[in-house]
Amino acid sequence: MAKAQLSSKKIRALMNFLKYYVHFDSQYNNVIFDKQIQTVKGRSKAMGIEELMLDRATKRGVKQGEQKKSRNVVENLLVKLSLGDKETAELADVSIEFVQKIRAKLEKKNK
Repeated sequence: MAKAQLSSKKIRALMNFLKYYVHFDSQYNNVIFDKQIQTVKGRSKAMGIEELMLDRATKRGVKQGEQKKSRNVVENLLVKLSLGDKETAELADVSIEFVQKIRAKLEKKNK
């Protein structure tokens, strides 16, 4: 039988699907199944629902913090230094579209 060549992203997605939709009558079998999935996914310790939710919330919080910091940097470059969109995007390491959205919000706010 030929082996399917799946990317690690697809394997993780498949393992997540199995983890959340396959349940055994025996709690013992569920634990064994979770451990095996974590081994396939490359983790040494199985992550429970609470840990998973905390991990996702932490990642979401970090992402929101990074976005807020970028927004503040862009606002300062636009307001205090009166830089153009391209220069601001390059200095803040964000897209020109992001700078344009911030500029539009600033202009709307100042009307």
